[in-house]
Amino acid sequence: MGRRIIKLPILIALLLLLSTALYLLVFAISGRETASPNSSPVSDDTADINALSQTPNNSEDYAFTLITALQMDSAGISRGSLILVNSDHPFEIPTDHDFVPIANAKSSSYMVVRNDMLLSASIMGSLNDMMDTFYAETGISNVTIRSAFRSIEEQQQALDNRIAIQGYAEALRYAMRPGHSEHHTGLAFDFGIQNEDSLGMFHGTGDFAWFRNNSYRFGFILRYTEELYEITGISNEPWHYRYVGVPHAYFIHRNGWALEEYIEYIMTFTPEDPVRDYVDGVSYEIFYTQETEIVIPAGAEYSISGNNIDGFIVTLRR
Repeated sequence: MGRRIIKLPILIALLLLLSTALYLLVFAISGRETASPNSSPVSDDTADINALSQTPNNSEDYAFTLITALQMDSAGISRGSLILVNSDHPFEIPTDHDFVPIANAKSSSYMVVRNDMLLSASIMGSLNDMMDTFYAETGISNVTIRSAFRSIEEQQQALDNRIAIQGYAEALRYAMRPGHSEHHTGLAFDFGIQNEDSLGMFHGTGDFAWFRNNSYRFGFILRYTEELYEITGISNEPWHYRYVGVPHAYFIHRNGWALEEYIEYIMTFTPEDPVRDYVDGVSYEIFYTQETEIVIPAGAEYSISGNNIDGFIVTLRR
């Protein structure tokens, strides 16, 4: 009896040790199976993570890169330098716009008709660079901004003035209906030529052909030409320029496209299959998406613009 009493505690201790060992073994195995946070691709429906790990693929350019998920507001579809505003796509002037008086932000190489004329602050640096370069290369400084941002009421007045002179049908060849004009965006303006005692028309010929041939370098395009009338619905306006940004102005100029054609072209490219091109040795990737959550490489230079139709155009600079 004494020996049995002594062995029982030993047996119980051995059983406890064995069960503990088995538990630790199972825990270790299960831990190894679940502790692999980078073993699967990032889910497309992850909305609130700013730095995620993406599964490596076979491309040297995209091997194991961090990504950033950006949450866009649907109102952003009508914001940005690539919004399409025409007879089919109206534009509502935002209450939180960034318009500034051109006279307060411009360089000394060009003029404005009135000190209260407005443009988007986002394009003033590019406009000044373009005008300063034109002046440096030609010595001409009497180019004038004669029309810039217009309210709905101002656009109606501009249309009414043309109707009074040309009639309704002909007026619509040169002036959009209120709510459909690029002048509402703060991204477009009209040139004039300031003579000694009068404001002359800007025909874009002679020395002034420089703008048609060089504006794309600064992100601007000549928006309306006779060749593109069937697409834009607006006749030849050599004075009307529109900011779309680099590299887009390069591609539009290179291909002789209307903005309508370019937007349609870009909308065929997806985040998985972007268009890739080079401008001045810099690599760009551009794609279109209707998703309000947009994933881009973390730390990458990028811009996002709505198209004023139904989605966003994303531009990555590599």
